[in-house]
Amino acid sequence: HEAIIHFAGRFTDLAESMASRERDTSRRRELERIAVTCRRVPAHPARNFYEAMQSFWFTFLMITPSPTASMGRFDQYMYPFYQKDRENGLITEGEALELLQCLRIKDMQLNRTSGKLARQKNAGMAKWHNMTIGGVTPDGADATNALSYLILEAVKACPTPHHTVTVRVHEGTPESLMLKALEVVKTGIGMPAFVGDRSYIGFLLREGVSMEDARNYAMAGCIDAAIPGKSRIVCYGMFITPKVLEIAMNNGVEPKTGYRLGPATGEFESFRSFDDFLKAFKEQLYHFLRLHAEKNNIEMEVYRDLFPDPVRSSLMHDGLKEGKALLDRKFDFENGAVMNPVGMVNVVDSLTAIKKLVFDEKRVSGAELKEALDLNWKGAGAERMRKWFLDAPKYGNNNDEADSLAKDLYGFWAESSAQFDTCLGGKHKPTGVSISAQWPGGALTGATPDGRFAGECLADGTVSAMRGMDTRGPTALINSASKIEQVKYQAALLNLKFHPSSLRTKDDLRKLSFLIRTYFAMNGKHIQFNVVDRETLLEAQKFPEKHRELIVRIAGYSAYFCQLGKPMQDEIIGRTEHETAA
Repeated sequence: HEAIIHFAGRFTDLAESMASRERDTSRRRELERIAVTCRRVPAHPARNFYEAMQSFWFTFLMITPSPTASMGRFDQYMYPFYQKDRENGLITEGEALELLQCLRIKDMQLNRTSGKLARQKNAGMAKWHNMTIGGVTPDGADATNALSYLILEAVKACPTPHHTVTVRVHEGTPESLMLKALEVVKTGIGMPAFVGDRSYIGFLLREGVSMEDARNYAMAGCIDAAIPGKSRIVCYGMFITPKVLEIAMNNGVEPKTGYRLGPATGEFESFRSFDDFLKAFKEQLYHFLRLHAEKNNIEMEVYRDLFPDPVRSSLMHDGLKEGKALLDRKFDFENGAVMNPVGMVNVVDSLTAIKKLVFDEKRVSGAELKEALDLNWKGAGAERMRKWFLDAPKYGNNNDEADSLAKDLYGFWAESSAQFDTCLGGKHKPTGVSISAQWPGGALTGATPDGRFAGECLADGTVSAMRGMDTRGPTALINSASKIEQVKYQAALLNLKFHPSSLRTKDDLRKLSFLIRTYFAMNGKHIQFNVVDRETLLEAQKFPEKHRELIVRIAGYSAYFCQLGKPMQDEIIGRTEHETAA
């Protein structure tokens, strides 16, 4: 506490020193106000919106060594300050808007560093300072207020990749808020994202959370459900599921190294039925999930022993009363470690093609398929075979053959995750985001039976289709995604890309609002949009100096396109570009 106050005092001293030398009267008054404010907060409670913003920023700086530090339900806890000031004539809407834009600029100044592979997983200097707006109050009423709209206006007026904003949507969300949010989406910066209260609250209730706390959830990281002050995610790995399929097809052996990594479940060529092979794959998947859970527990023990966090610990519910470190406490909702599949849709498409071509139609033998994959689909015979596998049914087109496998595998993942204990208490939770792990994950994985080449990026998100494979429009895609029981998941990310011409009019925005609401009514969890045309992306790739301000949505965050590596740029370019929201 004293250290944070001392930290604020340094800004007081600096502002006073700058004010004493400042000749411009307006700027000197501004510096003097900064000095008075920094002396006041966070040592004492904020008295107005200006002080509340400064107090928030000082406190937020104390927890931002983590790139996933959440801003919580900002429009809920900040609105009373704004409302009081507006009623008393102490602040104008324009002045509040300027402060909200300043917050975006300050957050952009917080950079992070990491190693080469981590930079691939977090492409574009990713961070997830996620501000949640909208939704419902703890008693179930609509939570939208004037600050909700002003936050969206700040994003539109100051279009930076960070901080990110997520809109909670429920049945009673005002259409005016949806349209305001979609006006921002229309600008092409990939914000805000939208999450469905029905699925998120449903998940939390399944986990034993009270209705009041469930209604108060906020986004942590990309799009994970968190109870402010009452939950914490510590370990969040990126589990590359197509790699497990590759090992399963080689009887538990990693083909590049020859090392046995999984159990011997049978040679692929020896299986006589698809159900037998699917059972073998699930056995391999469970084996590696168990290892993943062990890894998570080891990491959490290391964090608990070596990285105490007194500030964050004190900010948790009853933190000072408990007097315990963040990782030494138990919470009603334990989500310290999660199981997160990357590239599961590639596995779904691969298994759908295997079932059709190898087992049902017997057009290709197991040995022939393995040889084509080893050749990376190169050579006349393998290239012809690849076309068959590309033409097989694909998830994302409202095709029950593929979608039923998606439902089955995501269900298996959720049920398996819940069997593994965490060292903090409770069980592992299933979740689903990719960040940009589809790049390094794909680089580690050989050719796959969905027609993908070795080393290519995997499918993005969790319930997104493989790029270019969803050919029947966004309605078909959300129908496919809704067949997965997303209520079992803490998060489930869905990306869509629209051509700018599809969102020209207010009627276009209303259609997209209806699509979002329809998806959430079917227990969809999350949806977000890129609004950009392929030609612009290709030109930006060729002439980056002309497009330095081009922003795209990756997974649970936005980034400058020109700061991405070429594989991630190609992945975004390759995503299906829809012409209409219908």
